[in-house]
Amino acid sequence: MNRVSPGAYDVSITRITDELTQYFHQLEERLMKLDLSMKHPENISIAQEIFDKLDSLSVLERSVPELKSSKDEMIQRFLKSIQSNFDRMQTKFQLQDINVYQRKQELIQLEQMKRDYEDLHPANVFLRQNDFSDINKLNHEMKDLENKRDIELAHQNEKKSQVELELNSLKSSISSEIDQKIDEEKIVEIEQRLAIQSEIIQDLQSKHKNTLAPFQSIKDQYEFLI
Repeated sequence: MNRVSPGAYDVSITRITDELTQYFHQLEERLMKLDLSMKHPENISIAQEIFDKLDSLSVLERSVPELKSSKDEMIQRFLKSIQSNFDRMQTKFQLQDINVYQRKQELIQLEQMKRDYEDLHPANVFLRQNDFSDINKLNHEMKDLENKRDIELAHQNEKKSQVELELNSLKSSISSEIDQKIDEEKIVEIEQRLAIQSEIIQDLQSKHKNTLAPFQSIKDQYEFLI
């Protein structure tokens, strides 16, 4: 080319070098404008594409040595930015862990304060004086007694119903005065059994009422103090 047009080759090389150098700086500027924070993770792949293009221009580094320095600086800035992102993430998660731990500790302290307050409440002091650790313990014992009462009463009422059924059946079978005289003693005997069964039920109700009375008194006083 120089033989045909002296200096043309050098001019062409200079022009191409200038154009590629300009392209290099365009890529550099584009990289500088990229937001490499964690808000835009998609920009990491864009930065990688820019570095790939910069690598394709490495042939210029022999002609324009300062381009290598510029590229090295860009690489360092990129790596520093990525490292900063990781550091911020790590710090954030560490702080989150600390905050979670602190919140848990604060919650434990608040729960302990609540228990201490409840222990000092006159109503709970009264319960402990009567050998109940809390109101649930008292309610549980009362419920057990009530269940026992209900089972026993159900059994005795069933026996009473059977006696009543026997009495009604006998009375309905009487069709004449003669039958009535014959069965009169039987009727009296059944009625006596029925009366005894009714007394058993009344006694059972009274017994359980008296058994529950102290517990109910404690509960009433507890609710008054609350």
